[in-house]
Amino acid sequence: MITFINYARLRMIIGDYVTIDEGRRNCLQTTGCKNKSVPFFILFYFFTLFYQNKSNHRRCIVLKFRQLCLIVSMFVLVGCQSTIPIAVHQDKLIKPASPANLKFTMLSKAKDVRTQAINQIGRHTISLLMIPGFMVITENEDLEVAIIKRVRETLTSYGFAVTIVDKLEQSKDPVLVIQIDDLRNYLFSWLYPLGITWGKMELSLHLMSPDAKDLWKANLEGSSGTVPSIFYMCGFDTRVKDDLTANMNQLVEVVSSKAFAEQLKKAQVSGGTK
Repeated sequence: MITFINYARLRMIIGDYVTIDEGRRNCLQTTGCKNKSVPFFILFYFFTLFYQNKSNHRRCIVLKFRQLCLIVSMFVLVGCQSTIPIAVHQDKLIKPASPANLKFTMLSKAKDVRTQAINQIGRHTISLLMIPGFMVITENEDLEVAIIKRVRETLTSYGFAVTIVDKLEQSKDPVLVIQIDDLRNYLFSWLYPLGITWGKMELSLHLMSPDAKDLWKANLEGSSGTVPSIFYMCGFDTRVKDDLTANMNQLVEVVSSKAFAEQLKKAQVSGGTK
């Protein structure tokens, strides 16, 4: 039977759970530590609270194993990420060969067509069976808004004139809509202190009329890869930065192309409709 003291000790290690849901996020976060996930070691610790034996030798083994679980858990809890900012590697962005003087309108939010929860960019996994753990979400900004902000910042720095609208019908001209087709990252931490994060991101561009008709579409090549980390499980941050930077360079190449300029001019001449 779990005593009050044991429960209090376990609560101190794990932290208090709070649900972040306000109609947008379905995830659990712990408020008592930097990491918002419960490592597999704590489950063992919880089990040992039940497993008692009159044998002094057996009791000593259980006690030592319990202490080991607590120590390892604290390292993992402090080291893992639960939220990350959406950013790009500024030094890896590729500037267009010729100065850009194109003007167009873009929707203020990306369209997320994934099946994952809103703002989810990854998950921790537990054991070799890859049991889904707690989610990793965006920090301070919604994912759909953050991606558009990074895109606009990059394009305007290259000379593009980008107007933002919240709805298609607010524009008289065609609107460029960025769609999130795929974005996922998984941290494999069962080799702790070595962590490996695998992830991928795929975006697509859609030129749409004010009455929501698809005028043109371009699928970006996307990006994927792995990132190793030691002790501090920071692979999510690096992985998303790498993938967004690669997608950003592909996006800049597309909107800088003659084909995009011609499609945009054609759509504008026809009044933003087919």
